[in-house]
Amino acid sequence: MKYKKIVVTAFGDPDVLKVVEEELRPPPPGEVLVRVHAAGVARADCARRSSDWSGQLPPFSLGYDFSGTVEALGEGVSSFDIGQRVAGINEKLDSYSEYVLVKPEWIVAIPDSVDHAQAACLGLNYLVAYQCLHRIARVRSGEGMLVLGASGGVGSALVELGILANLDVYGTAATAKTDLIAELGATPIDYQREDVQKIIKELSFNSVFDGIFDIYFEAAYNSMVADGKYVVFGFASPPQNYAGQVEKIANLKLASTENKDIINYGVLEPYGEDLTQIARYLAAGKINPIVHERIPLQEASRAHQLLESGAVAGKIVLICDKDV
Repeated sequence: MKYKKIVVTAFGDPDVLKVVEEELRPPPPGEVLVRVHAAGVARADCARRSSDWSGQLPPFSLGYDFSGTVEALGEGVSSFDIGQRVAGINEKLDSYSEYVLVKPEWIVAIPDSVDHAQAACLGLNYLVAYQCLHRIARVRSGEGMLVLGASGGVGSALVELGILANLDVYGTAATAKTDLIAELGATPIDYQREDVQKIIKELSFNSVFDGIFDIYFEAAYNSMVADGKYVVFGFASPPQNYAGQVEKIANLKLASTENKDIINYGVLEPYGEDLTQIARYLAAGKINPIVHERIPLQEASRAHQLLESGAVAGKIVLICDKDV
């Protein structure tokens, strides 16, 4: 049996994404074969497609988070059942596909009531947001929090989880997206019409979560309380500048004379436990992931064009099953 997947055929613009067919194989011991219903599209996918910053050479596939149905179990896997609905993150980074092979610790069960497209937002966006809040910043009820880049996939998840944790949340966004931030329960800061640095300087935050890095860094850093946590979860600069940005974070941390920490986010254990908690939130209706658009898998190039246009609020999801 053959199945379809998307591959990067060369580094370049979204047109380098092509549909290919491969032979479906049974899962090896210790892995789960999942029929994918929905796969998330991330800025990191666009970065991997456009340059060799990740060190991987074409052809290769893309895709972090996904949701689907368990198709088959490899020898030794007993934590899931065939036909069970699941969501999670794919360490092989090849979720733009009708089928994926994953390790069981990277997925969690989801109930029938959960929308597959929304569930596809959990494994990357909400896992990053949850860990930034609760594993790194260790936020507490009533604290002040700032999200730089609040309308994106991770940014909107941070806002939503911050409100759920009873925090006083502020978030920067373009004019067209400020209503969304307000609807989520946060105070929007319009970077197109307002003096962001002036506003930030007049406020005080226990934690800052930065998805663009460098633009408002100094003002945001100085607005934090003495023991504040500054967490960088993304960069607005081109991929080839990432190494320099990470180095700058390290240098700023070393130069700091205050007890303010600067952390560059990376996935932390126990990610399985955290995914389970986030899935519970979704099942209980406590979070409502924003799906900007559902785009057929075969139109992955259009999804990348849309994401890179800057017009996206929330997450774009590739649909691999016409019934989703």
